[in-house]
Amino acid sequence: MSECLRLLLVEDSVRDAHLLRAQIKNITGGQLIELQHVQSLAEAVKALGEPHDCVLLDMNLSDGAELEGVDLIRRLAPSLPIVVLTGLEDEQLAQRALRHGAQEYLVKGHHDGDALVRRVQHAITRHRLMVDLEQQRQRDYHRASHDPLTGLPNRPLFLDRLKTAVAQAQRHRSMV
Repeated sequence: MSECLRLLLVEDSVRDAHLLRAQIKNITGGQLIELQHVQSLAEAVKALGEPHDCVLLDMNLSDGAELEGVDLIRRLAPSLPIVVLTGLEDEQLAQRALRHGAQEYLVKGHHDGDALVRRVQHAITRHRLMVDLEQQRQRDYHRASHDPLTGLPNRPLFLDRLKTAVAQAQRHRSMV
């Protein structure tokens, strides 16, 4: 990744934001990094209209605690990877954050600038691979369930939908 890495930092502590900016400024790989800092989820929502490669998200914001921020950003910008950057060393919370769609869970102060940037780059790559894999899965499903010439649903899809409709009609004592 030789181009500029555009990061959106959602952090309500100006002190923590300055420390992170100083860490990133001292990286040795020569990576050009543009860091946009906002202090709330409301500001982050506005900033999502601008291009970013990744969101660095604090877990304890004044307008969103724990997983609210992850859920909101995932819903509004599903193609944008999220790296949770928090002071909480909580394994269960980390697992929940990852299940909610975060790509990484990092504890503040445990990584120097180089390690932090590497972890962010890996999160971006991992997220892109997941998106590509999901798109490929959808293409494969469409190929398997639709006629390649007309694009219309094929017989196996029709039979599957018919079976579902009949079962639902039986449950609700209605007609198909």
